Amino acid sequence: MAVSVLTIAGSTIARPAVRIVLDRWDVNLDGPSELTFTEFGANLPGTFAPESGVTLTIGGVLSFSGRIFTRQAGGIGSGA
Repeated sequence: MAVSVLTIAGSTIARPAVRIVLDRWDVNLDGPSELTFTEFGANLPGTFAPESGVTLTIGGVLSFSGRIFTRQAGGIGSGA
């Protein structure tokens, strides 16, 4: 099984320790792709600011690169 590494704002995220779960990764061939994650136990407005850079590397290969463009009251942030 390939190991995935999430970075936000240049910091590698230890997902179990900071309670971040990757929810969905939509790959769009005709537009921007989207990675959705949930941050549990964070106070509003959340830990990560809009426009923070987000990358997801799977098995050593950069698979997603984008920025946070929205935060929702449920603690969900999305990158595109």
